[in-house]
Amino acid sequence: MNTTGVGGLFTGAVGSVSQVGDVNVITAGAAHHLGFSTQPANTPAASDLLPVVEIQDFGNNVVAGDDRLISLQIQNNPGGGSLLGDRHRFSAAGVATWTGADDLRINNGGIGYTLRASHSGAAFPARIRSTARH
Repeated sequence: MNTTGVGGLFTGAVGSVSQVGDVNVITAGAAHHLGFSTQPANTPAASDLLPVVEIQDFGNNVVAGDDRLISLQIQNNPGGGSLLGDRHRFSAAGVATWTGADDLRINNGGIGYTLRASHSGAAFPARIRSTARH
């Protein structure tokens, strides 16, 4: 986003911009896609994956008022692995976070695994992918 001066010019893809006194308030637009804000790290096979998936508007802003069931699947599977553990997470304030307690992991090693995030409902495409090396 570009800004100019106090209460100045805004350009970018946002839902709305309003001004309250000298404070500019930026509101995210409608849900448009899912995005991995934290990619799964390159880890050994069977190690915990800790991705964070956001519900985002057209400008990649988190849509905090849109909560859904987010699911992860393996899209590219070079090692013939299985995604194990808790593959589903409800987002809170537009963010779904997997932790070590979820035991999310891929059982076989390989380079070039791709995860795909999808959501409950069909209001927008789930099209962002994540790559991880195991």
